[in-house]
Amino acid sequence: MNKLTGPLAIIGAGASGLTLASDWPHSVTVFEKSRGVGGRMSTRRKDNLRFDHGLPLLKTNLDSSPFIIPWEGQFVPVPQANSWCKHKAENLNIKTDFKVELLKYLNGAWWICSENDDIGPFETVVLTAPPTQSYELLPVDFAHKQDILKAQMHSCFMLMVTCKKQISSQPPLWPLSHSILQRITHENSKPQREDLPVSCFVAQSRFDWAQEHLEDDLQEIQKILLADFFAGTQLSTFDVESSEVHRWRYAVTAKPIGVSYFWDERLRIGVCGDWLLGGAVEDAVASAKALSKKLLTLF
Repeated sequence: MNKLTGPLAIIGAGASGLTLASDWPHSVTVFEKSRGVGGRMSTRRKDNLRFDHGLPLLKTNLDSSPFIIPWEGQFVPVPQANSWCKHKAENLNIKTDFKVELLKYLNGAWWICSENDDIGPFETVVLTAPPTQSYELLPVDFAHKQDILKAQMHSCFMLMVTCKKQISSQPPLWPLSHSILQRITHENSKPQREDLPVSCFVAQSRFDWAQEHLEDDLQEIQKILLADFFAGTQLSTFDVESSEVHRWRYAVTAKPIGVSYFWDERLRIGVCGDWLLGGAVEDAVASAKALSKKLLTLF
């Protein structure tokens, strides 16, 4: 068994990547294609408003963190969806706005390559991206590459609605039936959102409907979801200031792999993420913890 001695590169600054990086006691660099950390535990900011338009609801408190508290029978990060992730990211070396295009092996080490830059050398690489994106980056001789294709992901659309004023009569969270939307959240009802000056809503589409309309024009998607939002809330165009829609191509796991992680000792490349174990943030953390334990035995 070859021992690890050099620096680690992690691709993806979501729950898995940040968990692994914060547990790693040695040199580590995290690469993230977005402007900030969090992955699908993300928050969209607009002026002095914010929308938890990713996966903000948790089944448990991930690590007894003060940034996650009970709400509506579940748990929610505070004061916004990416707060727990931002806390995990403190003091980590994270390169945001860095879209990894290629993993290049040169002179016995890995280099992380974007369109404009190559960064390295790294002895070990871990990918935490969704299965399709991980598959595209992995070398052809990665031992478990074909297994990754067994994972299936749901897509969805998130509609973000800004009202003209506070509307306190709305329930905090409610599921919908016989509708294109499967859930609407009144953001103002969540803990530590008292500073939101007007009512904000996030509405999530059904997965099956999103899959059928995944490549449709976003403006048309927005019109359809907004009409369904009005039907579900009994609000009207007179109550709404603006709206915006976000497409999550890889929103949540439909069919997990059923193992905690993949590790190729010869290439020194690992893969972890929620889609290996399930669709929850807790699965992302569990997958990263399992791979972290494996790597620490090798260091």
